[in-house]
Amino acid sequence: MDQTWLIGDGVAPSLCGLMLATGRLDGRLENLGLRPGLSVTLLDFTAATAAEIAPNPPTGDTGGACHLLALVQGQVLLTQGGGNGPLPAGHLHHLPHQGDGPLLSVCAGEAVRGAMLHIDAPLMRTLGADAAQGLDSRPAGNQCLRVVDRMLETTSEAPPLRDVMLHAKGLEYLALAMAELQQPAIDHHGLSRREQAQIMAAHGMLLADLAKPPSLRQLAGAAGLNEKRLNEGFRALYGATVFECLRNARLEKGRQLLFDDQLPLKTIAWQVGYTHVNNFITAYRNHFGEPPRRHQNGGAEE
Repeated sequence: MDQTWLIGDGVAPSLCGLMLATGRLDGRLENLGLRPGLSVTLLDFTAATAAEIAPNPPTGDTGGACHLLALVQGQVLLTQGGGNGPLPAGHLHHLPHQGDGPLLSVCAGEAVRGAMLHIDAPLMRTLGADAAQGLDSRPAGNQCLRVVDRMLETTSEAPPLRDVMLHAKGLEYLALAMAELQQPAIDHHGLSRREQAQIMAAHGMLLADLAKPPSLRQLAGAAGLNEKRLNEGFRALYGATVFECLRNARLEKGRQLLFDDQLPLKTIAWQVGYTHVNNFITAYRNHFGEPPRRHQNGGAEE
């Protein structure tokens, strides 16, 4: 089904979420007002064509408005609004609203899942945030990403219950994101801006196909870095090596499939890149502390 959704309920008139500027998206671009001055846009789509999306401008913006984007899958490109470059999954991106605001572009075929908070200047000041803070991109905490993932999964409930759940999760997302942004900026261990962009691009390439990812040598070559520097960069930006980032992404995807689909465990293991199901079960138990069947069957042991 080819859909482009933009839903506003008038609760947050000063910031009305994202609008599709050009292109076509298959899926959801849905906005929900949480309270005056605060709304959230859910992004869950595949770009049928190259597309541009942009926040609606705040009414009477006097500086200090911002947008907080966290992606659990895919990558978008920031083409204005304080910077230029890829905004990858697994990061929390603070985008200050400047002029017409940030313009985000999505490559054709890119599958994107995430959520963007839109916060006006008065609310930012109430939250004690630095209104002058510029563009910031840092690894997002697992708790923050899981809240975003849960918001995207909230689709089957009846509308009144769904709205209550989304409001609750949206405010939780705000609290977690603001707490993370108020931490000291991460030391990127001497990485240049170019190296940071190269490593972010490599991260996107690594996770594009979990079943058949590039080797470390192939990834380093595509990024224009040697293997040692690439691993150092991954540790600096993501707190894990290339292999560890791949493993964690595979297990998170496996967990999502266990919750969302009634698939055989062997099929799920294969879809996330494990040739042998026993290796998947062991890795899953070590990562989450529970066997995969418990998540799949609501508490049943293997």
